[in-house]
Amino acid sequence: MTQQIDPQRLIELRKRKSYSQANLAEKAVVTKQTVYRLENGRQKNLRKNTLLALCKALGVDEDVLSGRKPLPPLDAQPSSAVSAEEYQLNVRMDGAIRNAFTLTSLRYGISIPRMVELAPLLVGLVCEQSLKRRQEKLSELLTLFDHEDKLARNFPHLPGEIVALSFVGEEAIQGEQRSIKKRDVFGAKLALEHVDADYDEGADNPLVVYLREVAAGVPGVESVDRYDGRYGTEYRVCRDEALALAGGDVTLAEDILDGSVALHEMPRELFKKGSAERVAWLRQKSEEARERAEKFFAELGISAEDLGLGREGDGAVS
Repeated sequence: MTQQIDPQRLIELRKRKSYSQANLAEKAVVTKQTVYRLENGRQKNLRKNTLLALCKALGVDEDVLSGRKPLPPLDAQPSSAVSAEEYQLNVRMDGAIRNAFTLTSLRYGISIPRMVELAPLLVGLVCEQSLKRRQEKLSELLTLFDHEDKLARNFPHLPGEIVALSFVGEEAIQGEQRSIKKRDVFGAKLALEHVDADYDEGADNPLVVYLREVAAGVPGVESVDRYDGRYGTEYRVCRDEALALAGGDVTLAEDILDGSVALHEMPRELFKKGSAERVAWLRQKSEEARERAEKFFAELGISAEDLGLGREGDGAVS
C-alpha cells in the first residue's frame, strides 16, 4: 500500500529541524535521492514504512506530512508518537548512564535512539548467556561433588563435615537450580539462608559476575561495578572518549564518567568545535556541580576536604 505526502510540507518540516536533505535521509534511513524526488514532486507515492520513517525523523504524524492536518505551531512540542505502534519512552536514569549513551554514540557512531532500539535484543542475549553460564558452572560443581562423594568412602575415620560438602550445600544447590529455571538473572529469588552472609546483591549477583567476566580486557569497557534490578547500575565505558571531550583533563573526564557534568546539556556545536571552548564549558559545569555538592554536604556538617571534592590542578595527560 502506498501513501502520498505534500512536498511543500516535507520541505517546511525539514527546514524547521534545520536538516539538510542528506541529514533527513540519514535519520529516516532512506536515500538522499528519495528525499530529493519527494520534495520536487517527482515521486508522488511512497511505501507505508517509508512514510512512518519520515514522520518519526520529523516528529509529526502522517496527517501533517500528507497535508490533511495543519502544520503545528513553531513552539509546539514534537509528536510523541507517529503511529499506534510507536511511542516515546520516558525513563529516568542516572546522569552517568545518560552520559554513557553519549560517549558510546561518539565511539561507535550509533545514534542513541538506535541503541535504545537494540537494548531489548542485547539484554535478552546477555541474560540468556548468563543463565547458560550459571548452569554450566553448577554442573561442574555437581560433578566435583559427585567425585568428592565417591572419595569420601575411603575416609570413614574423618569427621563427616570434612568430606560431606555436597550434603551440606544440597538445599542451596536446589535453590540455584530453581533460580536458573525461573530465569532469575539477578538471583533475587534465592532464599537468604542460601546465600553467603557477605553477599552484596548489587556487586556479586550472577548477572554482574557474568558481565564482569566477559567485559574483562574488552576495549572501551573499564569496569562493571554494580548492576541489579533495584539499587542501580554502575559501570564505566568509553574513558578515551571522555578524555577527548575533556581535552585530556583526567579530573574533568572523571566528572563526565560519573555524571557530574551532563553532556546532554552541552550545546551540540561544542562537540565539533575546538577543544578550548568545549573544555571551558565543561569546567564551568564541573565547578557548578562541585559547588552544589559542597553546599549539600556542608548542610550535613561534612566539609569538602573530608569528601575529597577539592580540585587539584587540571590533571591533564600528555
